[in-house]
Amino acid sequence: MITKRICKMTILLIVLGMMMGCSTANQMMGGTSSQALVADSLEAMPPDAAMVTRAIGNRLGGYTVPANVRLNSTVKKSLGTNNVVEPGFKLQSACLGQYVNTGSATAARSAEGRMEFQDGLGRRTAVAFETGYTMQEDQAVVASVRLRPLFDTVPETVCFVVPAKAAALNKDNMPKSFSAFYQYMGERAIDPKTVVPGKQDDYVMAVFFLNQMSPSAKASLVISSSPDGDQGYADDSRYVDYNGWRVGLMAGRLVLKNPSPDSSIYLKAIYTPGKEAGFFKAAKPVGIYSLALKQ
Repeated sequence: MITKRICKMTILLIVLGMMMGCSTANQMMGGTSSQALVADSLEAMPPDAAMVTRAIGNRLGGYTVPANVRLNSTVKKSLGTNNVVEPGFKLQSACLGQYVNTGSATAARSAEGRMEFQDGLGRRTAVAFETGYTMQEDQAVVASVRLRPLFDTVPETVCFVVPAKAAALNKDNMPKSFSAFYQYMGERAIDPKTVVPGKQDDYVMAVFFLNQMSPSAKASLVISSSPDGDQGYADDSRYVDYNGWRVGLMAGRLVLKNPSPDSSIYLKAIYTPGKEAGFFKAAKPVGIYSLALKQ
């Protein structure tokens, strides 16, 4: 069980908190410039480029490649073992930055762009891609694919507040994947309607960052009396990294729904971009959760 306690606090619980920002094409680090797009959606792409893009996206997420696209053996193997996109993610959108087609029916064609994916939990990830292929009648034969991960500049977050006894976490029973941890904490999270006002108990606050982060990026949690800025108490926070999918944990002895709290307390999820951001590495709040309100 997580036993370190951040402090004794009086709390009026607002579980959902306030989400800040969402994933958009312009928020992806290192993505295709929106000012130089050949097509800003799958529907706007040339038909051959669209079907190749969909096929690559399907293969990355572990889904069936449509019959009108054939991946050569090298591409099929490399996409099947590539861990840039986890199985279960579905292609949600794509854009095209470059497209080469000489007009010859048999000449090699190429396309470059970006694909964005989402899974059942709402997690998002994205890749830049380059592909070369030829057309054999109505079927595209893909000869090469290159991928590069992209990272969102404003990750979304979800917070669960769980009774410590129900969480029962230790190094020996930590869930083995992000999705398993999300389900574990979500199933045990308190329902505000069932909270007894003024009752004191031990709780664990778990914040899940829903956008994959680069190895050099940082996710952190702080407790503060102000919703502004990125400063606050962070000494007793703990973190888990599932291949770029981050989870932040804090624990404390809390009094929920106290009728007369004397201070405002906020749990803030802080994101600091990694090397992919260049010089723009300022930390910023991406999720703010109100844990107590002045009256």
